[in-house]
Amino acid sequence: MVCRKILFESALDELVSATNSFDFFEFEDIPNSLLSEQNDSGDISKEISVIFIGKTGYGKSTLLNKIINQHFFATSDVASCTKTMQVAKFKLPKGDNCYFTLCDLPGIGENVQVDKEYLKLYAKMVSQATVVVYLLRADQRDFAIDERAFELLFSEDLKHERLIIALNCVDKVEPINREIEFELTEKQKNNIELKKQDIASSFGVESCMIREICSTNGYGLSMLLFAIHINVQAVITKKQGEEFSKEMEATMRELKDMEEELLGILDEF
Repeated sequence: MVCRKILFESALDELVSATNSFDFFEFEDIPNSLLSEQNDSGDISKEISVIFIGKTGYGKSTLLNKIINQHFFATSDVASCTKTMQVAKFKLPKGDNCYFTLCDLPGIGENVQVDKEYLKLYAKMVSQATVVVYLLRADQRDFAIDERAFELLFSEDLKHERLIIALNCVDKVEPINREIEFELTEKQKNNIELKKQDIASSFGVESCMIREICSTNGYGLSMLLFAIHINVQAVITKKQGEEFSKEMEATMRELKDMEEELLGILDEF
């Protein structure tokens, strides 16, 4: 059983200040159907969540620390640190116990038996998540484990609606630029573009869904946050439309019932 561990809790303003993103939560009328229920040791909360998943060593925890501009998510250069689901919670202005959460899930790829447990957790969390960020490494060649996870976790609709692929470690793409001031060379950019096209083909996604980043130095972070921002807002807008349609259908049914009742009264006369 994988436990959920709350590492950090704050007001949404702190995240908005750190990222210059997600400010739309301040005024957005968030549909209740979008909020998933979580139970943290008896404390029930409603959440909009962005989950980060992928193989061990792909840099999920480092990326999350960079996003929140704090060092709460455990990291290591030599061993897997994330054995629990680690969560940072940001209180929404919507009401009591409503949060926007960033979740770091345990990495797959170390042990076949453990992967079975983790993939069950992934499937559950993917079904509840507002947006899923799947990390890959740009300097990795073998994505067999990731491709298998994709097959198990993502339907075609989910791929196009709620998934972002973060292609991490672009600084490690050949030919490596060893200058102190990091900047991708044109050759690196070309090779990254080729890698994105290869991933898009192998994973059955559009290349525009893949964001190249470096979690250690923050390269591409603003564009990834923008993509998350846009995807979350799109899901909210879609849910609002669905709820409005349901309300309209209910209203039309009520009007039809009233019409039939009125016609019945008129028939009596």
